[in-house]
Amino acid sequence: MKSQHTIKYTRDRDRFHAIEMYTREHLSANLHTASVARQFRIGRTTLEQLFREFNHTSFRQYVEEVRLTAAFRLLQEPHATVKEVMYACGYTNRSTFNNAFKKKYRYSPGYFRK
Repeated sequence: MKSQHTIKYTRDRDRFHAIEMYTREHLSANLHTASVARQFRIGRTTLEQLFREFNHTSFRQYVEEVRLTAAFRLLQEPHATVKEVMYACGYTNRSTFNNAFKKKYRYSPGYFRK
């Protein structure tokens, strides 16, 4: 028979994976902690706790990492422009996108593209 702790851990892990999948499928959406928490009918604090427990990072950091990884991958495809990649990955400000990309990969998206 499973303990209450094991049941809670399993439920939390499943919820975390569902949120993770939702985030990856909605990269271009406005993924704020409050809106995603509402989507899953949990509090913002609970959402943050899930990410700290299972991913050792904040939800915001997770979203940034997933978006930048997707941008890196999309920029390797010749048909997508930097602007299209920026929007596809959920960025609405070119400067924010460039700075985040450069911080992670040491090159601007435009330079990386060349």
